[in-house]
Amino acid sequence: GPTARRREQLRLLQLAEEMNQCTFQPQIDARSAEMMDEKLRNIQWKGTLHDALYEDALRRQKKQAECESILPEGVTFQPSVG
Repeated sequence: GPTARRREQLRLLQLAEEMNQCTFQPQIDARSAEMMDEKLRNIQWKGTLHDALYEDALRRQKKQAECESILPEGVTFQPSVG
């Protein structure tokens, strides 16, 4: 509901504030920059950046849920990646 959305927006704002205090500034190569520019051009911006990030997170969650629903019932294998 609206309360959950507001809470998520506040969490994202807090995270953005924390990131602004970071001194590490990664350097990316030209190809990565081009890929990111292309992705940003394809996004239909509606509202603020925070709204766009929120909508992107919802879209990703929905896609993950759809992928998980494809798995057969009772699948328990979880590879160790660490």
